[in-house]
Amino acid sequence: MLAAARSLGDSEGVLVEWHQGSALELPFPDQNFDLLVCQQGLQFFPDQPLALREMHRVLAPHGRVVISINQSLEHNPLYETFNAVFTRHTGTPSLAAPFAFGNEAKLQRLLSEAEFSSIRVERVSLPTRFKSANDFVQGTILGSAAVIPGFAQLNAAHREALMQNVLQEMRDVLASYTKENHAFDFSVVATIGHAEVE
Repeated sequence: MLAAARSLGDSEGVLVEWHQGSALELPFPDQNFDLLVCQQGLQFFPDQPLALREMHRVLAPHGRVVISINQSLEHNPLYETFNAVFTRHTGTPSLAAPFAFGNEAKLQRLLSEAEFSSIRVERVSLPTRFKSANDFVQGTILGSAAVIPGFAQLNAAHREALMQNVLQEMRDVLASYTKENHAFDFSVVATIGHAEVE
């Protein structure tokens, strides 16, 4: 991920420094940042309260944090169906982890326990578009390699066979999200949390 980020270069005219480190022990001094964004990461951290305390630690007074996490699968029916189909083919509920955090109340509580103030947590519907249903399925399957240790080792033929099986089994569901120009549009229901350091 860092190599991909660094390969983009200075596309926006802003110098970006990339660092590798643990969310549970951020490699930065206290009160070092004015803004911290955590997009689709908190649900994967093994100690979420500690990660939020670390975020609080590195933010300067009046610094802000913005956190985005997916709502559960029951609020994201396309991914719920995909997870069920994928589980039947792989034996692993690989799509469940990104949707496993919980609801708004949990994020509200964790931010409060980490001593953030001015906390605002809301449920949002985020429009998402792929060029086609095939691109959506392929991208989701490739992304799952991160949570299925053996899946990353599959050769191209096995991956293609898996993708075709999923496309076939989800044909009717995928068609309901496909537009006349073949674009694939849907929304992801997520939780966005905003908070400040006093």
